[in-house]
Amino acid sequence: MPGRPASAARLVTGQIDALGSSTSALVVLNRGKPQKEFEAKITLVQNHFGIGMRRGQTDLRQWVNTFLYAIKNNGELDAISQKWIGESLQPLPTF
Repeated sequence: MPGRPASAARLVTGQIDALGSSTSALVVLNRGKPQKEFEAKITLVQNHFGIGMRRGQTDLRQWVNTFLYAIKNNGELDAISQKWIGESLQPLPTF
């Protein structure tokens, strides 16, 4: 079974008609071959990325949370999502 780069190459060259991948892979494919205009057909799972840090680093965690809160509320986080993913920021999970 071919790996991801080989599968993407087959999609780009027309050897296969569909490929399951992440949204970010779709963005990369479209930047490399804009004339192909690959598009997402279905979303199987909505993934959210996270920031990892060592347990017990409460100051760092508080700084990161405050930073994310600020850029989410001022629209900058949505602008980053638009730039790199090509779509508006999806609702973030809460706990």
